[in-house]
Order: sequence, then C-alpha cells, then structure tokens
Amino acid sequence: MKMSKKCQRLIADGITEETIQQQIRPDTFEAFYLACTLRPFKVTSQNAYELKKLSEDWEVNSLLKFVNEYIDKKGLQPPPEVDFLGILLDHLKNNVDDPKDVENVSVYINHALEDPRLAELPPEVIFRVVNQADPDQVCMDKLTTFTLHLFETKPTSAVPLVLLLDFDHMPKEQRDIIFQNKDVHELNIG
Repeated sequence: MKMSKKCQRLIADGITEETIQQQIRPDTFEAFYLACTLRPFKVTSQNAYELKKLSEDWEVNSLLKFVNEYIDKKGLQPPPEVDFLGILLDHLKNNVDDPKDVENVSVYINHALEDPRLAELPPEVIFRVVNQADPDQVCMDKLTTFTLHLFETKPTSAVPLVLLLDFDHMPKEQRDIIFQNKDVHELNIG
C-alpha cells in the first residue's frame, strides 16, 4: 500500500488517526483526499497553495510535484494570509454590510470558534456565522465549548446558538448549564 511518508511514520507508531491543523477550504480537503486515494482531483488557482501546503505537511511528494508544476505553469503567486474574522469585525465597526464576510468566516468555522474575537460579534451575526457553516464541518465539541463560554460572559449571545447544539452528545452537566440559565427561559419564553 502506497502512502505518504508522514502516514507511514504514524502507522509505524500505531497511530491510525491524525488531524489537519491548518485552516483549509472544504474543496481543498476534498481534492487532497481524492489525490491521496488515487482518484481524479482538481487543482485550481484557489486551492493550489493549500494543496501544496498539505502535500508538504503530509509528505505526499507526487502531489507536491504535480501542484508545483501547476503553480509554475499558471504563474500563480502565493495568496496573502487573510483574517476573515478580522475583516468581518472591521466591516461591522465601519457599518459595511457584506454578506460575503459571514460566509468567509463560516467556511473556517472551527478555527473561528476558538478565536476569542468571535464572541465580540453581535448575537445575530454570531448566529448567522455558525448557522451558515456546513453542519458536517462544525465540530460540536468546539461549538458547545464556545456556547457555554458565552453563557458565562454574554448569555444573550449564547441563547440563539442553543438551536444549533447537539444535545444527544452533550453530558448532563452541560445540558443543565443551558436549561437552568434564566436567559434561555426569558429570551425563549419572554
């Protein structure tokens, strides 16, 4: 079985799961997965540098060579690092309403849920960001942790997120924090 050098080391160490730590777009992950499983995949100007970074990190030399050739052939320049949450915060501060801002943050939802600046957004914007994210991509543990933190610091921002939580996979103690919170009752029952 052919695999990346990093996968070979992980398997040799008895590790059968690993997490990709960097922010990547879902279409980039799909292309990486397809390439690694020797199925047809698509390199585009939007995903080339993310694919390059993944192939370097995971030591998939054949993919790295292919992506480098694509980048050279197309004459692509590395994209600047983009702080989508920072852009959204700045736009809100300056009364700029661009729906693309919410979408951009929602693509990297799990990273945003760990960024303390997300809690600075107005409650309706936090809800829109989380609600617009692909539900299959949202880490429920991160969303639960973020929501419980909001219950401690900004309960009115937390209440709308209750609708998006997965209570079946939540311990009783966490459910109790939510259901016994007076803001949940006041804002939902009024």
